[in-house]
Amino acid sequence: MSEVYSIFLSAVFSSFLVTMGIIVVIGSLYYLTFKCFASYISFDKIAQKRARNLKNAPSQENSIL
Repeated sequence: MSEVYSIFLSAVFSSFLVTMGIIVVIGSLYYLTFKCFASYISFDKIAQKRARNLKNAPSQENSIL
């Protein structure tokens, strides 16, 4: 019975380690993306560029036709 219990505990511990590893990877990606590179990534500029492209898209379609 103690062997089954030790296998169960090792499975729980390993799944806990895997879960913590996934959380660390996601957290570090979030930190690097939104904290470290925030000066390089300007979401306002991306939104303005997208709005400009959407505004110009119908006129470009009409000029092709």
